[in-house]
Amino acid sequence: MKIHLVFLLLLIGLFSAEAQEAKSYTETDSIALAIPESLTYATSDIASYINAHFDNEPDKLRAIFTWLASNIHYNFSDQRSYLAADELDNYISETLRRRKGRCSAYAETFHRICQECGIVSQVVSGIVIPENGLPPASHAWIAARTENTWKLYDPTYAAGYVMEERYYKKLDYEYFAVSSDVLIRSHYPFDPLWQMLSYPISLNTFFNPGDTLNNPDKEFFDYADSIQNYLLLGEKEQMLASRRRIIGYGAPNKILEEQVASLDQQIYIEEYNQNTELFNQCVNNYNAAVEQFNSIMKNSSPSKLNHNKKQGLKEDIRQLRDQLKSIKSDLLNIETEDKKFTKSMSDLKLAADKMLQDIGRYEKQLG
Repeated sequence: MKIHLVFLLLLIGLFSAEAQEAKSYTETDSIALAIPESLTYATSDIASYINAHFDNEPDKLRAIFTWLASNIHYNFSDQRSYLAADELDNYISETLRRRKGRCSAYAETFHRICQECGIVSQVVSGIVIPENGLPPASHAWIAARTENTWKLYDPTYAAGYVMEERYYKKLDYEYFAVSSDVLIRSHYPFDPLWQMLSYPISLNTFFNPGDTLNNPDKEFFDYADSIQNYLLLGEKEQMLASRRRIIGYGAPNKILEEQVASLDQQIYIEEYNQNTELFNQCVNNYNAAVEQFNSIMKNSSPSKLNHNKKQGLKEDIRQLRDQLKSIKSDLLNIETEDKKFTKSMSDLKLAADKMLQDIGRYEKQLG
């Protein structure tokens, strides 16, 4: 009788703990779903509401997840495979306005609200094996750090499901704060960094689940430290690092090849934008130097200057020379195979060299 009594008490204790957890999230969900509609058409308004009602990251993530999965419907008609950075704001606004979007819309909107709530997150792109027997497809979900622990979130899968080309709205919290060793059974990130596994698996292993998913014979991977370093990189460096890992863990697969091609395009665009920004800065600096030198030439005839004035001009000339040398140095940092870009860089370098010669002649006149 005592044994049965202890067993019953343990059951009661376990049930009470589960009920307490469910109760806490029930309250969170209720508050999240009570956001006034007028505050749900901008991520900043949604984030402000969430920040005002919750003071810890788990509740904030739950509120974001609940509202998004409950209010956004899946959009079959959105077939875009690549989203340029300058289109992102409009894309997110369109998602909130129309209340529908594809997986990237769910993920990007979730990520943006996380950022505005002060939560570190990352949009994860990869391959999924649908539960309805459809072939593997590209997909996007979220990794977020909460209380120094990374968890995975798939608001698209949580919002409903597709059957026979029809979408059914049904909230499923199975995809909230999922551990990495669970989600890897159906979600394979293109970049193995976001598997968040101590022993990342290859794409071949993912497609053949009979293989061991956590083989201690493999090399240990400190993903937490690697993610921290990854987040400190610039956008181009992040993409290059991802590309290396994707190819290293990949396998012949059309979706994977398309992802690498997309990354190559994004890397090219990022490089072009960086080069353009640096070149334009060089042009601006050169124009400023020209304007200053022309002003000196117009207003400062060497024969009419006293000693102190000449010394001051010599210092100005020295600064101009340093500025022009800096421009030439910056031009050397621009790596491009674009012929038009290369011609413009060559022209600017020649102009800087000519101006340096003119400055040299003027200095001789100063004595």
